Amino acid sequence: MRQPHLLAMGLAAVLLASLGMLWPGDGHNEDRGLPRVADVGIAAAVPDELPEPVLYRVSLPGLQSDKPSPDPPPLKPPSPISAAGLRIWAYGDSTSWFATQEFVRLMGLEGAINVRGVAGTGADEVSRRGVGLTAGSVDIPAYVAAEMLAKDPDVVVLMFGANDAVGGFDQDTFRVSVGALMDQLQRTGRIVLWIGEPAMTRPDLVPQIEAMNALFEEEAAKREWVRFVDAYAVTLGRPLAADGVHPSAASGTLIAAEAIRV
Repeated sequence: MRQPHLLAMGLAAVLLASLGMLWPGDGHNEDRGLPRVADVGIAAAVPDELPEPVLYRVSLPGLQSDKPSPDPPPLKPPSPISAAGLRIWAYGDSTSWFATQEFVRLMGLEGAINVRGVAGTGADEVSRRGVGLTAGSVDIPAYVAAEMLAKDPDVVVLMFGANDAVGGFDQDTFRVSVGALMDQLQRTGRIVLWIGEPAMTRPDLVPQIEAMNALFEEEAAKREWVRFVDAYAVTLGRPLAADGVHPSAASGTLIAAEAIRV
């Protein structure tokens, strides 16, 4: 049986493990603009004698008491939990291509299952038609509803919005659509990773993307099952495709790592 309530810890463990597998200390990390993964040594001093018990006050609603007790032991970090068996589903427009593919790959290294059942994210298909909540020819809510019913993923990754931003968008209408889709994706134990749009240099899109990302973040903050992934922050100043819109493969890897981190 899956343990969906442990997903957050599982995702954090994947990031630590997968970055080590991708970029070991082989001298290539600097080429990727990423630091080496260093080993960390921890030493602990053991006292000769335990301290005398001390009094502390426990204060809870309706309860107060004084109890002798030794100092509490230091907290230990949780044991890593494998992502093996996690069912992941990733989808997006053409700006998502490298990021969502890399997310699927990294999670797969730890045993997660790509339940969409296709290589990549489907961006090869959807980029020909356009994907957006209020623009494009793909009915995303209907498609997502069918996929959730058929695949029942534990982790959903979505990244789109650039098509909506072209020519400007009505923020009120878009906000309603975004919130409705987030609500549609709710399921006990499921995590929705909503990836914002990356930093772009095309002049007509820059202000639109900034407003859109702010909207994404605000709506995600209202819902505990949704986590906003700030792709803009991790790609700002990074290389783009010649069109000034699409992230490079290296930037896609950074976005994927950020999605796992959150």
